[in-house]
Amino acid sequence: MAAVASPVFDQLTKLMASRISAGITASTRGRLQYRIESVAVPSLGRAVVTTCLHDDTVLVTDSAIFDDSVYSARSEWTLIESKGEWLWSDERVLEWVVEGNLCIDE
Repeated sequence: MAAVASPVFDQLTKLMASRISAGITASTRGRLQYRIESVAVPSLGRAVVTTCLHDDTVLVTDSAIFDDSVYSARSEWTLIESKGEWLWSDERVLEWVVEGNLCIDE
């Protein structure tokens, strides 16, 4: 979950509202995969998590393909502790590729 009024919360809220209003949904084709690469706790109540994500989920609307692109991203997520829960508060994309996979170990 994202911390209310955080940049991540605002971004996800806008994205989901636009997809819902346009009738865009995820199909059963493709999948979103991620792995946690590192976790740091620079201060009390704050953590930074580096992830690698690969997404080839096919998005559809009214049985038509809306988006079948493939992308991969390595990101740093800042989390804050609030009432015993860790919540997303910010994201910084470190690398991004389209039609590739940054998460493959070579």
